[in-house]
Amino acid sequence: MEEVVEKRKSQEGKAEQRNIRSSDLRNATMRREILLVLVLAIVGCNAQQSCPSNLGWNMFRESCYKFEAFPSIVQSGAMVICQQDGAHLLSVNSFAEHEFITKWLLQNDIRRVDWITSGKSRETSVFWDGDSTISTTLYYKKGGAPANGTSFPVVYTYTGTEYLWGVGSATKQYAFICEIKLNDVYKIIQEFRDFDYGMDVENAGDAPRGPTFLQQPHDTAILGENVTRVTLECLADGNPEPSYEWVMRSGSQWVPVPLGGRYTITTGKLEISKPQESDENSYQCRASNDVGTSLSTSAQLSFGSLGTFNRVPSAKVTGAEYSGIQIECPTIEAKPAKTYQWYKDSVLTFIRPNFQKHTFLSRTGKLYFSELNLSDQGMYYCVVNLFAYGFGDNIVSVSSDSKTSEPFELKVTSGGGRSFQPEILNQFPYVFPPSPVKGGDVLIECFAYGTGPLIYTWSRTDNKPLPLGHSFDSNNRILYLTKVQLADSGPYKCHVKSTTTNQEDEATTQLVIQARPYFTYPLTHMHLDVGSRLSWHCEAAGMPSPTYTWYKNGKVFTGDVAAGIVVSKNSLTIEKVEVERDSGMYQCGAENLYGVTFSTAQLRVLKIPPSFDKRPMPKSITAALNGEVTITCNPVAAPIPNYKWLKDGSDLNLSPMDVQAEGVHYQLLRNGNLIIRKLAQNDQGRYTCEVDNGIGTASDYTDLLVLDATTISTAPANDKVEVNLTATLLCRGSHSPEIDNQMHTSKLLVIIDYFLEPEYRPGEGNMKGSLY
Repeated sequence: MEEVVEKRKSQEGKAEQRNIRSSDLRNATMRREILLVLVLAIVGCNAQQSCPSNLGWNMFRESCYKFEAFPSIVQSGAMVICQQDGAHLLSVNSFAEHEFITKWLLQNDIRRVDWITSGKSRETSVFWDGDSTISTTLYYKKGGAPANGTSFPVVYTYTGTEYLWGVGSATKQYAFICEIKLNDVYKIIQEFRDFDYGMDVENAGDAPRGPTFLQQPHDTAILGENVTRVTLECLADGNPEPSYEWVMRSGSQWVPVPLGGRYTITTGKLEISKPQESDENSYQCRASNDVGTSLSTSAQLSFGSLGTFNRVPSAKVTGAEYSGIQIECPTIEAKPAKTYQWYKDSVLTFIRPNFQKHTFLSRTGKLYFSELNLSDQGMYYCVVNLFAYGFGDNIVSVSSDSKTSEPFELKVTSGGGRSFQPEILNQFPYVFPPSPVKGGDVLIECFAYGTGPLIYTWSRTDNKPLPLGHSFDSNNRILYLTKVQLADSGPYKCHVKSTTTNQEDEATTQLVIQARPYFTYPLTHMHLDVGSRLSWHCEAAGMPSPTYTWYKNGKVFTGDVAAGIVVSKNSLTIEKVEVERDSGMYQCGAENLYGVTFSTAQLRVLKIPPSFDKRPMPKSITAALNGEVTITCNPVAAPIPNYKWLKDGSDLNLSPMDVQAEGVHYQLLRNGNLIIRKLAQNDQGRYTCEVDNGIGTASDYTDLLVLDATTISTAPANDKVEVNLTATLLCRGSHSPEIDNQMHTSKLLVIIDYFLEPEYRPGEGNMKGSLY
């Protein structure tokens, strides 16, 4: 005990050790091996346990919460699903808990749906069926409280700015929230499975897994002539290493790219030599291995072209001094896009609106003058350049084409009024591109005739600030928005004021951001027992709203209702999964005007006879007289087996139970573990766990020794874990109930400080002594 206290006082040495641990463990590899030394001290202290985050549970104070967006279900059905994990449907017992729920929903529920709770409304209170408590502090939305004398389920509903309580229906289907106390997390029988589950491999990365794309092909534009080659590239991860195939559009079908000649494929790279306009098409990459096939998003290969101006001389443009005027560039065909420049009299005198503040060059190609000067008179030329807007770095160009129009003569007449109030032209504010897309850059132009200097300012009329990262150009006449999001949609107002006349004008435009589909609820890999039920859901946002198509191993999948396989919009359900029929790669495709986006996941249907090879029981453990001990039995098996415990060869005849009954000596948990309480000397012996899952049987044993001392009955073992996942290292102490004990967990002989190192958490209750 003195040694432990002395080490805790040595802060400098501890910090040095902590730095060593950070360098050696956190940054060393993608997988970590953890070696623990445990020191057992007899002190009075409480610990705190963690929620199984890798199974989707979120912790708040002394409880764990699981937000189930899919499938939507009635209140009674949601209660049953929560109870399967030893949890209950949500009960709200404090404002802090209510605040935690609403904050999570605001951050994560993009669909803004209603969420069912266990609450039942009463006249001035809510009864929570989940934990049998009553709340008299209510959080109903305005007008959302039930009428006197009525009782309805309580739901969380979005009001437009926040989530509050509302009146639900017992027959309507909702998303739901399960809740379980931290002390009861051992009741959660669902276990985290990775690709190595049931496989004879050391690491999950060595197990077979289907292809998933790490790099998608991008739209590419070819501008100019004499381009020697163009490449489209994709990259997928998988084991075995995936092979690649490229396909191209032929009408409504996809056909293989003709290899040989000008087309070559190297791993995931498609190279087209001496590209021609006949190569303009949509291309898609397909990655395959022994597990299945996955599709990439499609990429458009485009060729730029620029037409010619009509050589008919342009009409003279005449305007009065101090008045406003515009010159329009003649029409010229261009693909995919074009940019404009103007010069006066000579190519040495290009118009520069940032310096010639009474001029403005719009993305439409028009040249504007807010108030003409006699010096503006002259010959004006419009220069058009070929451009590929929205392609980013995926532009292949040897030389960019450009064309110059016939000259416009601008004649300025003198005389007339000298003072004009500002007037924003009807076509402004103007948004470019006209259909802006999420993730792209947008500019909004504003221009007014009038006596200068003219001062431009911008705002939103919905009481929201301008988006982060915005900037201005051309004397504030252009508002730039970078990497726009859907939330940037809304009304934008341009305000202009003349410092000479002190008069002003304003105009508003509605910015609508379009979006290629992106997944808010993507698919996740599933490792299911044979005969179990698969319920897969995907959810994508987009503007316009997307439609859904399902794919299995690269082919459209419509299901088979007669076989219990139902595809309905963004949901896929298989009532009883089969190994040969259902295993493979699945994709949910979400499509709108801007393209298709895929969410990809693998379904492994497992049929594994029980085995203790990778998870053997400890051959001997010690426990304290009058204390308690937990003997673990956790074989690899699919489906989950039935458990039978024997002591010295005699069946203990136990049935699984979650709650300890009064006077129970032996308790079999649903996860197969055996708890023995109030240990006596005659509890010594060999405990055998026999398992049977209908596919096979297996057994293993542990010899229990009962001592009149405090002991470590279950010591931690070396473990490997993926970065950012939760590891659980088991450690259990057995002691007399008269002694309150605390497990101190240490790393490299330095006591872990749970306050200074919050990534570590000790267990409590039936998991007391374990380290998360």
